[in-house]
Amino acid sequence: MTQTNTDKSVNELNVWFPDNKVKLTSGTEITLPKLSWGRESKALKIVLQIVNESTVLKELLQKDQFSPELLAFALPQLLEKFADKITDIMFILTGVEKQKIEDDFVTEDILLILGPFFRRLTSVVKGAANKVLVANEEKTPELLQTL
Repeated sequence: MTQTNTDKSVNELNVWFPDNKVKLTSGTEITLPKLSWGRESKALKIVLQIVNESTVLKELLQKDQFSPELLAFALPQLLEKFADKITDIMFILTGVEKQKIEDDFVTEDILLILGPFFRRLTSVVKGAANKVLVANEEKTPELLQTL
């Protein structure tokens, strides 16, 4: 059986980490809780707060050439200015207590977990937007006939 693009994108969205396990730079392995809509929406609210409060991110998002390199340039400022909010996101995504995140995690651990979360989020948004566009294209001839 061949896999359609829709099947492929759904599978890609369901994969976050194998067995939901992440090995931190300290060698400690943590098991991530299921990324439910409740957890994801809470994390997304904080992400949107960061975007709204960050001049640098707003500038980057307005550019047509937004890239990982530009984000890497802004990362030190984001980590410094929004450390508490990033810790909150990490708590939501990992279930690890905030104090433990602050004491035991390093920047590499944070990026290890946030990177796939943001890639997944981007894929979800792109996939949903494509479905809406396709659905609207299919309805357009019907709409034109009613005009």
